[in-house]
Amino acid sequence: MLQIPEETKRQITQIIQGIVTSGKLFVILHYTGVNADTSASAIKWYHKIKLGWSRDGYHDFINHDGKIENLEPVWARVNGCRASGWGKNSNEYYVGKNAYQICYETLAGLKMPAMVEAVLIHFFSELVKAVPNIQIGGHREFPDFTSPNKRQQTACPGVSVSDWLLNHAIPLKNVFYEATKI
Repeated sequence: MLQIPEETKRQITQIIQGIVTSGKLFVILHYTGVNADTSASAIKWYHKIKLGWSRDGYHDFINHDGKIENLEPVWARVNGCRASGWGKNSNEYYVGKNAYQICYETLAGLKMPAMVEAVLIHFFSELVKAVPNIQIGGHREFPDFTSPNKRQQTACPGVSVSDWLLNHAIPLKNVFYEATKI
């Protein structure tokens, strides 16, 4: 098992405290989807300058080396998934104000780097202890009620997060399976 930097562990503790305080119900995992080294500043530029969004797409960004860079406060509503409408049967319930969204950097082959995997497993293992009812899933696993098939129209984050979480001992009750929630 890779050794997670102490600074990253402290950041994870702070993020979890923010999730508890803000009452988030869901964690949505994203990936950069590019075969290149990138940074939080590049992501901010893309979302805020290129796309013209007022808020970033994610709360935090994990570099391939496991360093976590903050993009927006945990309490903020970010734009990482398409959202529309309000209420339990709307995108906003799942991907808007109730969601903490985190993106990780991909490199060669769009794969999750080993250090990122170690950081995420540590984060999610600690999170489910602190927030027993939190549900974690990948971008493509969350609903989009404006879409014909009611799913986000994306391949992000490139893997079945549900299966990946279960393979890493995250309890089933904390795994977001879109089909059982809508």
